[in-house]
Amino acid sequence: ELRIENSAFLANVAPSSLVHGSGFGPIELVNLPVVANRLSLPNRTLFSQSDIAGGPSMDIQSCIFWRNASGGQTGEDVPFQFTGGAATPPVIGWSCIDQWTGTIPSTGVISLDPVFLDSLGPDGIPFTGDEDLRLAAVSPCIDAGNNEPVIAAGIEFDLVGVTRRIDDAAAPDTGN
Repeated sequence: ELRIENSAFLANVAPSSLVHGSGFGPIELVNLPVVANRLSLPNRTLFSQSDIAGGPSMDIQSCIFWRNASGGQTGEDVPFQFTGGAATPPVIGWSCIDQWTGTIPSTGVISLDPVFLDSLGPDGIPFTGDEDLRLAAVSPCIDAGNNEPVIAAGIEFDLVGVTRRIDDAAAPDTGN
């Protein structure tokens, strides 16, 4: 099992994938912004899992997948892929996925612009790696995640040291 939590994947460039698992348990992705990553080869995925012996291939909770591309192509199939073995589709919950159509079963997934605090960064150019990926006050992702894996992992603070869980009384609570 590979678990990646409370991290960020921003503006990476790779030929075919950022993370590939083969033959071990599911890849777990919890509380991640995965934004503006580019794969140079077409029909590739950022996170791929193959040849596991049953069960879900991935467990994705409270993640944001936004503006990622593979060989210039974008869509809901760019972030993750599962192939071979007896693997079942990923378990996806309470996340924001660019161009999501719902072809993979999920719970609480939205495809609205996450509205980052500063999507340009100091250089004024979007998605170059210097952006502030904290959520702006008007983000539809506020109060829309799944707190259970965050609490279970003991994550109290976000990547910049701010309290991770804040209940915004002005935002509708659409999460878990």
